[in-house]
Amino acid sequence: MRLSLNIYAMAYAAGIYNPDGHVPYFQSATDFLPFVEKVGLTTLELPLDYFFGRLDHDDFTSFMTAAHQRGIKIFPAIENFDTQFFKDNLGHMSAYGWQNVRIKMPHLGDTFYGGNRHLSKHFNHSLASFKTALDAIEDDLAAAGVAVAIENHQDVDAYELLAICQSAKHGMRRITWDVGNSLSTYHTAEQFVQITGAYIANIHLKDYTINKMDEGIALRRSVLGEGFIDLDNMARLINTLPACANVSMELAAHPDRVCRIYDPSYHQNSLASDDDKAVFTQFINEKMVADTGATMLKGEKLTYAELIQTEVSCDLMRGMFA
Repeated sequence: MRLSLNIYAMAYAAGIYNPDGHVPYFQSATDFLPFVEKVGLTTLELPLDYFFGRLDHDDFTSFMTAAHQRGIKIFPAIENFDTQFFKDNLGHMSAYGWQNVRIKMPHLGDTFYGGNRHLSKHFNHSLASFKTALDAIEDDLAAAGVAVAIENHQDVDAYELLAICQSAKHGMRRITWDVGNSLSTYHTAEQFVQITGAYIANIHLKDYTINKMDEGIALRRSVLGEGFIDLDNMARLINTLPACANVSMELAAHPDRVCRIYDPSYHQNSLASDDDKAVFTQFINEKMVADTGATMLKGEKLTYAELIQTEVSCDLMRGMFA
């Protein structure tokens, strides 16, 4: 099992989150490599399609050469799932020895983060289209020996992910478990692992503080260990996962993820049992803190804060598995 840095930990510094049109601190994929070394890691998880149109171009080859020269391995991710991108590039993925590629379900229409899928008119259609697309590339994945590791990206339930993995004709589907996102679909970390543990191949180690709000809870970005995660218990839980190949440190998004759990409609899509919901509610009540409002930095101050928070969190992650 490798420990890696996920570039989404520094979404502002990378320019992925860019509400103010700033010039990103990291200008290219290669710029991340020295920082991976600085935080004491040897693997980088990054979205290939965000930086590279194709994997047979010179810019990608140069990046992989630079990573190899530094002894840094790449855990591949795809930000915008597209069957054609896979068909065009699976041969190259296989050639680099990648056995898992992180993906997420595209949303047709607006995305309502925080598990608020009851607000979307398109969610069920999005899920059905995603399943169809996965079926369309299953033979290609099997031929290349590359599995997709589907992230529980806010609104997809653990039971839905389990069913998607179990329905794969050749077994080429795994799960990327975003620890923080478990909370958005009514599951504690332990509950999510109990349901999906056999298929978890990749982990985004993300922490949140759970802040009480009138409409529910706000999941707010925090340094690893300063939110709901108990580091020792989490390490023990992760070490029970038989297929886990990578643990990636990822600080959460800057905007709060507001889960409207007090809205009766919020619960209508949950597949959790009443007993499981009761366990989850008790956990939330124990971890909930009073909302003091989010502190939003800008410009160079936000970039600097991201880099420091990432360094601290990477150090803590390494300590978990020392």
